[in-house]
Amino acid sequence: MVIDELGTGTGQPIGGFLTMAFSAAPADISLSGYGLPGCDAYIDPATVLFSGLLANTGQGDMCWSWAVPAAGRGVEVRLQGGTFTPNAHNVPGILLTQAVCAAIGQ
Repeated sequence: MVIDELGTGTGQPIGGFLTMAFSAAPADISLSGYGLPGCDAYIDPATVLFSGLLANTGQGDMCWSWAVPAAGRGVEVRLQGGTFTPNAHNVPGILLTQAVCAAIGQ
């Protein structure tokens, strides 16, 4: 998973995060009440497998990789990420990605 090509004018992200969940029906949870107007969580919190922090290496993207266990191949998951960005134009300073649905190892 790579978080890349963030919008211009937001400043260099200081880090980010990635959340992986079992693939259920996509959620559409407004985060306006948390200071993120116009942002939605597309992952159902009840199905989250884990969330991890990403470091900004200064290369223009933040990457995360892992060894896929054989038992996990073909399992459908949803991923959504975000960045901690100085000029995100919201109180928490977070920019969110859209979610992506994928099958592990395929």
